Amino acid sequence: MRPKYLNSYSDLLIMTGVMVFLLFMYSFQYSLEMMVKLICGAIFILLMFATRYCGYPELTDTELVCRNAIYRFWSRHYRYEDIDKVVYCRVAGTVLLVYLKGNKRRRGHSMSCMKGKAIDDFIAELRSKGVTVERPTTLREQWVKRSQDNRNDIFMKYAGT
Repeated sequence: MRPKYLNSYSDLLIMTGVMVFLLFMYSFQYSLEMMVKLICGAIFILLMFATRYCGYPELTDTELVCRNAIYRFWSRHYRYEDIDKVVYCRVAGTVLLVYLKGNKRRRGHSMSCMKGKAIDDFIAELRSKGVTVERPTTLREQWVKRSQDNRNDIFMKYAGT
């Protein structure tokens, strides 16, 4: 069964296409040994790209699950009662910031495999589960919020609390 909010592999396909194009362009200039090294390097970069940028959320009856679309075994589970708030923002891609109760740090998850109407449906369903969801309206508001959070993290680190 296909996950509800997983609806786009476009970022991964674009990255794969760029790598294939670059390998094709360089294939006329290098020896076979060099091409094998380039192909191995490209596969490594693609796999590293997939770990970071191919995420999507799932909602169950009791928890929010952040999964990876390529590596299905990787997931992070958050119970609804442990979540203080969730901030959805688009700064450098789609990012879901999860703030936990009793924890000063936030946990960021890339949600680049979630596009269009699925984002609004996800936010509405998450709010119906009783979780506070913030969605900054402008890019400037997102950056101001982010810098305030970073200053708070630095203050708490050096204040010893």
